[in-house]
Amino acid sequence: MTENQFAHGTDGTQCMHVFDHTELETYLAAHVEKFDRLDQIEKFSDGQSNPTYRLTSGGKQYVLRAKPTGKLMKSAHQVDREFRVMQALAGTDVPVPKMLHLSGDDTPLGTMFFIMEMVNGRIFWDPALPEMAKPERAAIYDQMNAVLAALHSVDPVAVGLGDFGKPGNYFERQLARWSAQYKASETEDLADADWLIGWLNDHLVADDGASSIVHGDYRIDNMMFAMHSTNVVGLGTEHLGSSAGRSCLPMHALAFAACRAFSRTWWRRSCGKRSAVRRRLRRTILRTSRNQAT
Repeated sequence: MTENQFAHGTDGTQCMHVFDHTELETYLAAHVEKFDRLDQIEKFSDGQSNPTYRLTSGGKQYVLRAKPTGKLMKSAHQVDREFRVMQALAGTDVPVPKMLHLSGDDTPLGTMFFIMEMVNGRIFWDPALPEMAKPERAAIYDQMNAVLAALHSVDPVAVGLGDFGKPGNYFERQLARWSAQYKASETEDLADADWLIGWLNDHLVADDGASSIVHGDYRIDNMMFAMHSTNVVGLGTEHLGSSAGRSCLPMHALAFAACRAFSRTWWRRSCGKRSAVRRRLRRTILRTSRNQAT
């Protein structure tokens, strides 16, 4: 690769960063242990929020995640937070790749990035797991649940993340933020949406004062499974970092993990009709509320 050329991605696209190959190679050799030469750099087709690249150096491969270029939203694309939480989780029962280097803002790519080891495995994009036999599906979801339990069992203070995330009621923060976002982008009055916001405000779970680590996007395609077993070998950590009351965690995590498959079924049965989905959602919430009351 010559100076200022783009690297080509695994999907045929080009990288989002312009860089000098020799300068980047020299930087990596100086900051990543046993890194020799930069033979190839390829952009993964996913990881668009923070561009992600596969680096090849001799017989070894690494992963580089970088802030995108250009003007960024405040508090967005915090690759340093990703690096910090994965480094902190090393040695726990949460499967994360080994962190190798975190750069500053002044780099050959023009943005902050970090380097981690390359983990090989499988990603299941369809939560129904149609390619797997029934016993394997159960085992895969058992492993998914086990990793979630391991994550919630980590004491943030014990692993150096006592200041990581905001204190207070996680659900209250999330509801306030997304209600405000909805109202700011509202194009028409939707009585069902207003009803749902009101119902959620009236049924917030009380904060118990304890804290734990939350994954804000915990779903099956955000983790990597071993090639020849159902073990999870890597958890996607771009959405890790919030703290929440322990009493909130099981409900939040279970609801979000099931959300994709549940929504998929609803949309199929309702043929994509919003009114049918709304009615089902309202009935489910009301039924849940009655069950909690009893």
